[in-house]
Amino acid sequence: MSWTALDFTIRARGRNARRAGGALGPVGFALFSFEFGKTEGGRVNYISNGGREDMIAAVKEWLARAEDRMADVPRTRQ
Repeated sequence: MSWTALDFTIRARGRNARRAGGALGPVGFALFSFEFGKTEGGRVNYISNGGREDMIAAVKEWLARAEDRMADVPRTRQ
């Protein structure tokens, strides 16, 4: 599939993701697509039911956890 066709597909799915996101309630989701082995000059696309700022925050949090830079906070009853 060419990147042009993939871009079109991702945009269309993004519109559907925002529509479907309401059914999930307060849960956000994202789907990423990328080319394997393309770290220089490669592309990453995503669709999500969240806003851009929320996605950036979620990705940063996920990366911190994946790289063991974030300690798990024990859950306590308040």
